[in-house]
Amino acid sequence: MARLAGVNPLGRLGSESEVAALAAHLLSGESGWTTGAVIPIDGGADAVY
Repeated sequence: MARLAGVNPLGRLGSESEVAALAAHLLSGESGWTTGAVIPIDGGADAVY
């Protein structure tokens, strides 16, 4: 896990609460305009690799 954290652009792995926060947002009424989106939650790795 430390190796994965080291190559991530943010220099760390995401926490369970960070992933849960995105899930909670998507389940809330605040995401009513979000449709058909792919939302990478990977600390920026998608933009780099």
